[in-house]
Amino acid sequence: MQVLLELRSSSELVLLVRSREGMGSGAPLSTAVLEQVLKLLQSALAGASVQFRSDRDGPIRKAAAA
Repeated sequence: MQVLLELRSSSELVLLVRSREGMGSGAPLSTAVLEQVLKLLQSALAGASVQFRSDRDGPIRKAAAA
């Protein structure tokens, strides 16, 4: 399992969790780690908003260049 944090600006932090744990069982270890990391971040960054995206949602689409 990999947990990567990327500070993009003073107001944007990106969290990436990668795991090879099978989703068939609901990935209990990955879920537990993600929940722990989110709780720690939310306690350290009170008032922060969380946006969730899963690979199951497909790739992030970038706006076409004008």
